Formats: sequence, C-alpha cells, structure tokens
Amino acid sequence: MRTEQAYGIDISLLCLLSGYSRQAYYKQLRHKEKRELQEGLIISQVKDYRKVQKRLGTVKLLWLMAVGE
Repeated sequence: MRTEQAYGIDISLLCLLSGYSRQAYYKQLRHKEKRELQEGLIISQVKDYRKVQKRLGTVKLLWLMAVGE
C-alpha cells in the first residue's frame, strides 16, 4: 500500500524534508520489496531441506543450496 493512500501524506513533502529525491525513495522501496521476496524464497528452500533432513547443519545446508542439488 502506498504511503500517500495509507496515511494521506504527500511523498514529495516527505522527500523534501528528508533531503532525498522521489526517485531515491521509490528505488529504495523496490529494493526492499525485492530483498524480502528473495529472503522468503531462501527461507522456503531451507524449510524444504530441513523437512527431509531435520539435523542438517548450517555449513552443509549452505553448500547444498550453493550447489543447487
């Protein structure tokens, strides 16, 4: 949900007050959404590995994920 719609606050005013451009604000917002999606996918993959091998250690888990087995 956009900040303007949720709180009735003008993004241009917030950017002006904080010293950032609107472009920088939206770029940061897209980056945050992309990172959250990637983290969700990683967590899902870890849960799948741990369902099969409950006592799988972190080092082996990272190796399996890197190899893409």
